[in-house]
Formats: sequence, structure tokens, C-alpha cells
Amino acid sequence: MKEKKTLLIIPYLRAAAQGGELETAVNGWLKNFKGDLQIAIIGDESPVVKKLVTQQKVVFLPSERDPKHAKEPALDIARKMRYAMSFFANNPLADNFSGCIWSNDDIYPVNPVTLKDIKALKWIGTEMTGNPESANYFQRSMYRSAVALREAGKPAHNHCTHLPNWFDFGRLKEVLDAYDCDNTPHLIGCLYYNHWYTSPKAVRIDVSKPGNRYKVGVYTRNYDLDSLRKQIEAGTLFVNNSSAGYSAELILAVRKYI
Repeated sequence: MKEKKTLLIIPYLRAAAQGGELETAVNGWLKNFKGDLQIAIIGDESPVVKKLVTQQKVVFLPSERDPKHAKEPALDIARKMRYAMSFFANNPLADNFSGCIWSNDDIYPVNPVTLKDIKALKWIGTEMTGNPESANYFQRSMYRSAVALREAGKPAHNHCTHLPNWFDFGRLKEVLDAYDCDNTPHLIGCLYYNHWYTSPKAVRIDVSKPGNRYKVGVYTRNYDLDSLRKQIEAGTLFVNNSSAGYSAELILAVRKYI
């Protein structure tokens, strides 16, 4: 029996790209994911996207960000999620998928990773807080999401791990509808996991602890790349970076493992 493909979707905003993130991420998935993978990039067209589509059989879904979403990118993510669900669930020319891995272009698989690893329930060991008056959209969205979850009688654990998430399409649609994500900016991953995994007995893996096997986060330009290499060689599954942590040297170091 032919192995069922797993769908991976990576949203891409060309204006936010700093260099080699997208190509590094795609090549990392192709090398290190243990399974048959269908990769889709949703967002802006670019020479890098065209190259990946031509060379790696990546599917591209054009979806430019609406300018009115520039200050609240969560609204753009909700729109892209609905587009992707519609495309892959209903397009007779595409494989029919019931869910997907949703990742970012700055998350790089650097060791063999399975779907079970992706589906493991991960958090950063704290409750969601946020700040409604913050100039930072992430802090505003976190506050808004925490309030909405508590009003719905749900927990508000912080699942903003900067790691790939698994979303069942039916469950994701229900969350997008229930919390009005098309019009209200939310942290959709946090909504999803708190909405569906409410039991206090649910096993949550704290990926904020040093030495966890899931990620190394590079959030400053002066990160020790020798330490990074040691953590990768010890079996860490993913490296990710913030815009402040990005450097050409980081990309070169990561590419040795993809």
C-alpha cells in the first residue's frame, strides 16, 4: 500500500525574508522528515519560490497579504489557513488532506523528525498573559486570545513555541469560526491547542527548558554557533531564529545538517 502523504504548509512573506530562510527550511524538511511529504508555500511569489517549485516539486499558492493586515498579521494567517484548507480539501487536482503541519520559513529541521514528534503537545511552561496596550501585535494578540479562551471556559496555556504545529482541518475551521479569527487577531495555535486539549492530565512538553530535544532558539546575533552545533549533534530536532537572531553565518551552520 502506498504511504499516505503528509501535507506541510509554510506561509511566506517576501518583505520579511532576510536571506536564505525559506530554501533552508524546505531542504531541511525534505532531508529530515521521516515520511512522504507534500510541501506547499502560501504567500508571495519570489525567485526563491519559483526555484523551489521547479526543483523540489513544491506547490505554490499565491496569497499576498492585504495591506490592511500589515499591523495585525494574525488576520492574514487566518485568511491563508482558510484558503489552504479549501484548496487541499476540495481541489480535484490536489491530494485530499484532512490536516497539515503548519510551520514557518525560519524553522529548520536539523535531525530526523516524525509526524509523532510534530503532534506531541508542546508549550513553554507558562500561562498566556500579553498586553492589550502594547505596540507589539504579538503581545496584543496574546492578551486577546487569553481573554477569549478563559471566557470560553478553556485553559490558557502558552503554546507559542515557535515550532511546527499539527492542525486537523475540521478542528481548525471550528476554532477559526468560534473565535472570529477572520476579524479578530488571535494566536491561532494557542487557541487550537487550548480549545481541544482541555484535560489537566494532558501531557505537555515544556520546550522552554534547556536541553529539551525539540528546539534551539537563536534570538540574538551573538549566539554561540559552536554551542548550536553541539546541540544539533546531540539530537535537537529543530533550530529556529527570530529576525534579531538571523545571520548568514547561522544559515551556513544549519545547512551542514540538511
